Amino acid sequence: SFPTRRSSDLDTFFVASLGTDALSALSFAFPVMLTVSSLSIGLGAGASSVVSRGIGRGDQATARRRSTDALILSFGLITILALVGMYSIRPLFTLLGAEGNVLALIERYMSIWFFGMPLLVVPMVGNSLIRAAGDARIPGTIMVGAAFVNMALDPLLIFGLLGLPRLEVAGAALATVIANGCALVASLWVLNFRERMLAWELPPVRVFLESAAKVLHVGVPAAAANMINPIGVAVITALLAQFGKETVAGYGLATRIEALAGVGLLALSASIGPVVGQNWGAMKFERVHLALRRGFQFCLIYGLAMAGIVALVAKPVTGLFTESPVVAATASAYLWIVPISGFGYGINIVGAAALNALGLPLFAAALTFSRMMVLLVPAAHALALFYGHIGVFAAVAVANLAAGLLTVWAAHRAARRRALKLRPPEALETTPVQ
Repeated sequence: SFPTRRSSDLDTFFVASLGTDALSALSFAFPVMLTVSSLSIGLGAGASSVVSRGIGRGDQATARRRSTDALILSFGLITILALVGMYSIRPLFTLLGAEGNVLALIERYMSIWFFGMPLLVVPMVGNSLIRAAGDARIPGTIMVGAAFVNMALDPLLIFGLLGLPRLEVAGAALATVIANGCALVASLWVLNFRERMLAWELPPVRVFLESAAKVLHVGVPAAAANMINPIGVAVITALLAQFGKETVAGYGLATRIEALAGVGLLALSASIGPVVGQNWGAMKFERVHLALRRGFQFCLIYGLAMAGIVALVAKPVTGLFTESPVVAATASAYLWIVPISGFGYGINIVGAAALNALGLPLFAAALTFSRMMVLLVPAAHALALFYGHIGVFAAVAVANLAAGLLTVWAAHRAARRRALKLRPPEALETTPVQ
């Protein structure tokens, strides 16, 4: 979800100067953007799982065919979803609690964002495929490059600098679409010319359907699991809306800052899949468990370190984004309470990514569902009755910690049970795709 968070964080920094309504509009939009991003992550996880295990078996021809078919499938699905989204903006955000000028600003932003959705999703899947081939540096470079493009265009298009029209929130959306377009071109170029992972001949229908089935076997549960998070965020946003738009704006601001602090955790969740998948395909099961242990240890150390840093800078940093004391106080309260539990969230997403790579998407989805719908949403509703928005923030922290502990136990157990049942004939795809 880094591209979505990247664009949202950059947009938030510049849009915040347009006022509380504009900041609140982006806070309402963020869960929907994350939902689409989650579908992309799911499709990427499915493609990466299939391709990385194929590479681990040394089956390059099949890996190339699966990569190409995954991109075609992703483009088709997202184009349909984008059309649906463009025609459902007002009823959807009205349901989430947006109204008046905030709703009008959401319409201006999201109509452009939905139009450019394929430019977001295809490079996300493409970068997952590049990582599946064992190269984590290039996808990172592409995302950082897109971030710089986004950052350069935001002030020009939002405020109308250098003779350009002042587009305000629509300019923020347009800057994001252009940056995603640059990422699309770069990822496809790398896949084709550097990794040789694209097959330009049209496959037989049977082969494409087989590829789609294998990708969707992991991709659908992974997408559903990833969609649980933004759906939960949307529920939390609607819950906070009863305390006023300033509270929603503060929550949105805080989660952007938290997301920047958690980039390392997101990067690890994106990187562990190819490591686990290739070693699993090569039947090196102990290296899979070692990757899990090292990954969970990194989450603990990195998460606690970033929590300390965020707590120290929470008040001055929030003051850079808003002049509203209510928005700043709400954001600071979140950043003092929630980040201490960030390592638990990191363990949860890293464990789920590893299980997707092993071909256990339902198990991964169960872990994600447990964190959001079993732990967070009920606790947030209960604590909000007694402690208001502070209770909601406390519920997020408790859910993260509990989910992290559950994931450490469940991920290792699921991998061991899977290895005991696995037989070489089941692990091999004996007929390469032509």
